[in-house]
Amino acid sequence: MAEGGVPRAQFTAFIGGVVEEVREGYCRLGLVAGPQHLDRDGALHAGVLTTLLDSSLGIALGGLRGRSGGPRSQATIEMSAGFPGRAQSGDKIVVEGRVTHLLETVAFGRAEARRDRDGEVIAEARLTFAVRHARP
Repeated sequence: MAEGGVPRAQFTAFIGGVVEEVREGYCRLGLVAGPQHLDRDGALHAGVLTTLLDSSLGIALGGLRGRSGGPRSQATIEMSAGFPGRAQSGDKIVVEGRVTHLLETVAFGRAEARRDRDGEVIAEARLTFAVRHARP
């Protein structure tokens, strides 16, 4: 956790993502799309979206599990994403990740990215994380 209990998400922060809310099993991230985030067609790059989808669920899972797992205690092992909409430079994107199941060695969740101005879903994902517990 970073200062004030807000989780660290260094790569997400590097690309401009901001952790807006974290609670048990839930995380909301925000990003204002800039020209550096666009693909050659002028739309928000799918790589930016998949990063945000993955990060939102990783942070939600980390918040749910607490710090007991230690470093590298969880990792994405599968992600299925779809991109039904588009965003452009200047659009604010809101991404919400929710843990749906947490088992002993695996966790499942969903994440969704929306354009803030109209709420249109622009990306969605189902993710699976491997979970490792700290040794006593």
